[in-house]
Amino acid sequence: MMKKTNPSPLPLLFVLGLLFLVPACGGGDDPVQLPEDPPVEPRSPEELLQGIQTSYEARDLKNYLAHLDPDFSFILHPQTNNLYPELDGSLAFDLEERIHQRMFSGKAVTDPEGNPRPGVQQVYFNDFQALDAWTNSDDPTNFPDSVWAPFDVDLVIDCGQEFTTYKATGQLKIYVREYTRMAGGKEIKYYKLAGMVDLTQSDKGVERTPWGLIKVFYR
Repeated sequence: MMKKTNPSPLPLLFVLGLLFLVPACGGGDDPVQLPEDPPVEPRSPEELLQGIQTSYEARDLKNYLAHLDPDFSFILHPQTNNLYPELDGSLAFDLEERIHQRMFSGKAVTDPEGNPRPGVQQVYFNDFQALDAWTNSDDPTNFPDSVWAPFDVDLVIDCGQEFTTYKATGQLKIYVREYTRMAGGKEIKYYKLAGMVDLTQSDKGVERTPWGLIKVFYR
């Protein structure tokens, strides 16, 4: 007589395993949608400028650009304009994006004239403070529908021990534009950076370079 044996539990375990691998039905075949990043909507000019400083020091391109108005314009220092007249005196949003994509990458790049520019290793502000209250734009041609304030800036762009450390010190005129949108029946006000006018100093003796000229190096 053959001895009776118990069936192996492996087939049952195998079937149960398959059940766990089968995706749930009834909710559609679309994959799970991850929530999008919340919009960058600073609720005051002060919050806007703090966000710009934070994103600049972190070399966070996406966050930095999110603070800029689509019509952003950086008015170059007269000295920079004299050196690069082909830029017509200002940097628009698209060029600002290219510049900071290259500057924030940390990699060495070559400018349009073929000059090598060292990779930026660190960026920080020693000073970035408003010198007066916000008032209606004093330049409605370049910065309509905005407010402005003068700022002190002391910016350090460190390219490592083997290369020059760029320092932009002096003053800027900063322009901010207000936007509104409706959400849940409520009006939300937020601010974008409309532009800057570069008044920072130039002094080779202490390696001070206009902020706009540093940007132009990485265009």
